[in-house]
Amino acid sequence: MRTHHTIFAVLGAVLLLAGFATGDSPLKLNPTLRMPGIIQGSAPLEWIRMHRASERDPSALLRYLDDAYFFEPQGSEDAGNWFLSPLGQQYALFRQYALVRLGDIAGTDLIPVLERYAQIYEAQSKREKPNNWVYEDFADLARLTIERIRLRAVGRDVYVRAMIEWVRTPIPTPGETFREVDKALMRIRQGARALGVLKAKEAVDVLMARTKESGPFEDTIACECARALARIGDKRAMQVLRESMMRWVTVYGTYNYQVPLEPGEPDIAWAYWEMRTDGMSTEQAVAELICGLDEHGKMVPGALAGLIRIGKPAEPALLALLKDPNVRSAVKVEVMGVLNGMGSRDAGNIYLDILRHGDKNMGARAATSLGVLGVKEALPDLLKAAEQDDSRELKEGAIKGLREMGDPAAEPLLLHIATQHPDTLIREEAIKALAKAGTPAAIPVLEQRLQVEESYLIGYLKNTIDALRKKKR
Repeated sequence: MRTHHTIFAVLGAVLLLAGFATGDSPLKLNPTLRMPGIIQGSAPLEWIRMHRASERDPSALLRYLDDAYFFEPQGSEDAGNWFLSPLGQQYALFRQYALVRLGDIAGTDLIPVLERYAQIYEAQSKREKPNNWVYEDFADLARLTIERIRLRAVGRDVYVRAMIEWVRTPIPTPGETFREVDKALMRIRQGARALGVLKAKEAVDVLMARTKESGPFEDTIACECARALARIGDKRAMQVLRESMMRWVTVYGTYNYQVPLEPGEPDIAWAYWEMRTDGMSTEQAVAELICGLDEHGKMVPGALAGLIRIGKPAEPALLALLKDPNVRSAVKVEVMGVLNGMGSRDAGNIYLDILRHGDKNMGARAATSLGVLGVKEALPDLLKAAEQDDSRELKEGAIKGLREMGDPAAEPLLLHIATQHPDTLIREEAIKALAKAGTPAAIPVLEQRLQVEESYLIGYLKNTIDALRKKKR
């Protein structure tokens, strides 16, 4: 694609001067318990506390296996249902992590306790109430945890071989019960996870092969195996990780709270980019990340996050990309977000040119970005764009830019739009913009508007009036 050629040309001279530094990736992160998320959410803080407590004493996790730890004991009416509330789902994740963590570190002395909990969960699951399947899952996970503890006690080689066999577990035929299917998936998931925690490079081929299999639940299995491969960090898995990232976003959605990172676990996208840029200089890594913004017509997850981490050294290449007419608008919009996060002063002139001469959609983004960067010389252009009605997108973007800039010179126009414009969404943006760009002189007009404005905008009006009153003090 021509984007790549343009950026590589821009960076070519820099690379010649900088040389070809070797060593770790410029994106390499220092290992911490709360690694940054890209396609996964960061580890919940409670998991961090659980991890630290269990390092000193694995039995500290046992409290999470009791319902009474989360809630006051409830009657049999609700026993099978409390984990289905939003808070209950969060607590279910705490219990799941407690069990899998015990499988990693607990000694055989805790097996009798875990067997007792498995029996308790099994008994609860047999109550004839809806939704008691959650206790079936807890019972099955507790028993898998016991199996892992026993295998781990024999020695690493035996444990790794067993976990590889778990990853190879076939999915039962459609004639089997839902529970049998769930148990098979759980065994695959726990086997892959254990191999990742061990960083078992001898399992890489098996994990990669499983991500490429077709059949029931192939996406779920592929994503779990990819998590393990990210933990192992073997470059042989780079292409598999890339494919799995794309699949992950399709299956789960980005930053999905249901599949957070565990303490110390790297995000799949971060792991991929660390491998891809390993041994590169900063300049080379920037060029590689730029390629990832539009690779085969798609953005590779993590490319933007990598550029943000590199920061200012990436700015020249990003500015050049904005000027390139062959780069897709969707990519440029993302790049603007990175440059805004950097506080790039050099981007201001490019944004101004886009606002004046670019298409309306790009102009809308440029208008907002000019406000974010506080480019004062853009004020007349922002006012002009906010005043026009030919493009709703451009008008809205300009109003947002005026809000970000917070210049009182915009108050007369914003007040007019907030009280007179027929589009409620446009009025909403103008009302919100006045909270920052307005002055206390606007309060009486806004108070009058309270009497006639549509109900859903009343809250925005009151918030703006409150903000302006604080300015008056």
